[in-house]
Amino acid sequence: MALARRCALGWMTAILSSGSSVDEKTFNEGLGARVRAARLRVSLTQEHLARRAGLTRGSITNIESGAQAPPPYRLALLAEALSVAPADLLPPLVETGPTAGLPEAWADAVQSVMSAADEQASGPLSDLPGGWADAVQSVMSAAEEQGKRDGQS
Repeated sequence: MALARRCALGWMTAILSSGSSVDEKTFNEGLGARVRAARLRVSLTQEHLARRAGLTRGSITNIESGAQAPPPYRLALLAEALSVAPADLLPPLVETGPTAGLPEAWADAVQSVMSAADEQASGPLSDLPGGWADAVQSVMSAAEEQGKRDGQS
């Protein structure tokens, strides 16, 4: 139990100090989905999981829906009740970058252009052949603008 508690506290500390801007609602929903998936894998009802973890069924419902985030200690209790490591219940952090927040088609286009640019040149954008530099700059500018708009809404 002490090891599970230390692992949960370590992971939560790493998440909070990472500087990554993770949307709290999305993170909580991801955590809830992982708790639910782990619960279903071991064929437990919400009631049985609640009893094993010393929580109420209502808390399990709220955690699984993303409406409630368990503190590290309760996360460790849930992990122990589900026979998983606390880290297994944590969703991956969203990586920020030029494609963060873009519609999937735009993100794919940005990645495609950036990958092609990487293959074509190892120098600055001005070293790219033909209109590649302009294309890369245009897509990156559009991505930054979209990110600014998303950040303000």
